[in-house]
Amino acid sequence: MRTLAIGFLTTALLAAPAFGQTPAAPGVDRVFYFTHTESPQNLQEILNIVRAMADTPATLDRTKKTLSVHATSAQIALVEWLLSEMDRPATVAPSPAPAVHPNGNNRGVDQVVRVFSLAYAETPLSLQELTNLLRSLISMQRVFPYNALKLLVASGSADQMAVAEWLVQQVDRPPGPPVRDAGTRDIQWTFKIMHTVRVFYLTHDQSPQEIQGIISQLRSATKVDHIAPYSAQHAIAVAGTADQMAAVARLVKELDQAPLR
Repeated sequence: MRTLAIGFLTTALLAAPAFGQTPAAPGVDRVFYFTHTESPQNLQEILNIVRAMADTPATLDRTKKTLSVHATSAQIALVEWLLSEMDRPATVAPSPAPAVHPNGNNRGVDQVVRVFSLAYAETPLSLQELTNLLRSLISMQRVFPYNALKLLVASGSADQMAVAEWLVQQVDRPPGPPVRDAGTRDIQWTFKIMHTVRVFYLTHDQSPQEIQGIISQLRSATKVDHIAPYSAQHAIAVAGTADQMAAVARLVKELDQAPLR
């Protein structure tokens, strides 16, 4: 369901500032009322996401369950869209179509915001690992989980979002035997060389701590910087040069052994 919202112009827009007074920042004030979100944790997570994605200050009143923002019309539209995706009952299924919203950042660069509805990420650990995975592999810093609805909200370029979608598809899978290697994707980072992105699926029942041990050895031996685990699938995602990826592939075969317990 859509959130109930009340918007009004700031006093600075209705009257000229007094002589010598610093004019208010351009924009409008808007108050959004939460209709389905109750817990302090959920309200805080939504506040963090709105601040990061819309790149604007926001104030939360936990007693009244309101979110107040002062922003441009484009930022207001993005906040309204974000709340429509997050402030809804858990029993309402998300739309099958990808939830994507265009968003130009403060430097005039075209970006998109996307809400990923995860099907199998059942725990806060899985959501946090997937958040870290996207941040690390494709330099997408604005990625945040919303645990109540198993959502991942991300902002980046169209190219970054295409790789993010591919990565989510590789790890957000039903539990069970390791899946077939789905191949690789390439991503060009600005002012950097082309990197290959790949997900390696381990074939033994390693714990999250044991997977981290394997990652530490991979970092040390191959000097790869962009690497992250997804424990629910016993998976390790890596981004690096072709030489690094070949070295990682060889070493994963050696390290993917049954744990000694």
